[in-house]
Amino acid sequence: MKKKELEKELDDTKKEVKNLKRELNKLRKKWKSFDKVARIILSILFVFIAWEASKYIVGYSAIWILGYAKYTETLCFAIVTLITYLFATAIIIFVPKLVNKAFKTTKEELGLNDMPTFVDIGLAALGYIATFVVAGIVIVFLDNLNLINASESQSIGFSHLTNGTERVIAYLSIAVIAPIFEEVVFRGWLYGKLRKELKFIPAAIIVSILFGILHGQLNVGINVGILSMIMCFEREITGTIHAGIITHMIQNSIAFALLIARGII
Repeated sequence: MKKKELEKELDDTKKEVKNLKRELNKLRKKWKSFDKVARIILSILFVFIAWEASKYIVGYSAIWILGYAKYTETLCFAIVTLITYLFATAIIIFVPKLVNKAFKTTKEELGLNDMPTFVDIGLAALGYIATFVVAGIVIVFLDNLNLINASESQSIGFSHLTNGTERVIAYLSIAVIAPIFEEVVFRGWLYGKLRKELKFIPAAIIVSILFGILHGQLNVGINVGILSMIMCFEREITGTIHAGIITHMIQNSIAFALLIARGII
């Protein structure tokens, strides 16, 4: 009798252990889901805050040190812009590692694990053409519905460029420096982090929406959002951000030339 009771107790204990393991597995799955969502949200917020805070910190510091008149001079503004990009990029890449070594960013995550190739150049040209066609159709369609003002010029910070030297400085800032740093941060760091948690489409959409919002104008935001989707696709194909950098440079170069041609800057 005692033996049967002991066997029954043992069976009950085994069942309880199995039930406990089942509950623990459920908790682990829930925690993994929560942890995944938390990492995604924190990555997005971190980039947004670091990017915007850097503009204010560096910009207002420069105005306080130099004075507003000096700050708006072409060379000074270009230098301040470069410092802002360096500051924001350094925060985004290196601060997480200081908090926890597990948050270290790799070259693969940044999309800088290989050298540029001729494939990147060809893909970049196709990427620009695709952006021009798709963004053009979308913007014209929305403009016809009076949802956006397609003719609104983008505020780029530079104005009244009076000579060739100032135009070269502004061009280097807009069409060379900006694409490099923006690709490293958005299609590099942010896309690299999100792609570890999400499939291509949701990761690319999140990066592109944030990139569009940070440009501050609806018509420009839609344009660069579409550009971003295409550059995310380029990164997905090649595994690097080199094609995206070139596409971005082409886009900004042509936009800069149009602003000059229209006499806006």
